[in-house]
Amino acid sequence: MTTLANRKVICGNCGTKTNVTVVASTNSMGSPDLDTRPPQMERSTMKYWVQRCPYCGYCGSDLSQTILIDIVMESTYQNQLNNTDFPRLGNSFICQSMILERLEKYNKAGWASLRAAWTCDDAKKIESAILARKRAINLFLKASKENQTPMKQKGGFELMLAELYRRTKQFDKGLKYLEDNLSNRKLRKFQKIIQKLIKAERELMKKKDDKCHQISEFM
Repeated sequence: MTTLANRKVICGNCGTKTNVTVVASTNSMGSPDLDTRPPQMERSTMKYWVQRCPYCGYCGSDLSQTILIDIVMESTYQNQLNNTDFPRLGNSFICQSMILERLEKYNKAGWASLRAAWTCDDAKKIESAILARKRAINLFLKASKENQTPMKQKGGFELMLAELYRRTKQFDKGLKYLEDNLSNRKLRKFQKIIQKLIKAERELMKKKDDKCHQISEFM
């Protein structure tokens, strides 16, 4: 069961009061997707994961947080905010990602971009979903270089990168990434479930399968 709460907040960018809806509680039943997208009912709460100021267009997980950068009124940001190639919610997530990237919070920026891809999946905007996932790849790689761990579980980062390469149809690049970064010795140190899923990713990429799959398929 999901419960929601309505709040009035002051936008941390323009100072205008606005109403927002937040998730007070939710639950999930079933298997997540390989890229960690949760099952229902949590899945249906995604539209509440990012807030958008209706006055200035500031997008973030909490509109009341002040941002100390001047990006919201830049043309690149505003163009993305109204980009018809993406769903409205997808634009909000990408704009949130742009802000986080400017703040050098590459890990969080990567997750926001991946969530934008999920909105594109739902809207059947395939090319936009690929663009959002490619953005997520670049941000996660930046995060790794800056020691901002995208995934806490050992092997989770490599698994996520493989999944993103696969979903963006970069099969050869994904296979090479696994070959270059995962020796058999290193792979054996991961939990059995991670080993299984990485093996599954390899097989899917060899088949040039770019479709969405759930973790439960390979257990």
